[in-house]
Amino acid sequence: MFFYNDDIELTDPAPGIHRKVLAHDDGLMVCEFLLDEDTLLASHTHPNKQITYVVHGHLRYTVGDETREVRGGDSVLIPPNVPHEILVLEDTLVVDTFSPARADFL
Repeated sequence: MFFYNDDIELTDPAPGIHRKVLAHDDGLMVCEFLLDEDTLLASHTHPNKQITYVVHGHLRYTVGDETREVRGGDSVLIPPNVPHEILVLEDTLVVDTFSPARADFL
């Protein structure tokens, strides 16, 4: 199966958040997020395992009780149902992988 970037719709699910669902099946999903500086993704949970790869930019991530800053080249693993929050410290591009796929993104 092939997915072409030019065919993928860019959506704005919330102010400061711009998303493309790059590829998916029922068990796995890869998304690209452009995040605007000073955007807060408030604490939330989901039943999906998530891995975030920071392509470029700077984020303050809180996963459970731990808060750390991450930059381009860093990754974050978020287990299912663990609260997490993100503060965007500068314009940032991330690639998120979810397992299983997030039905709410489709």
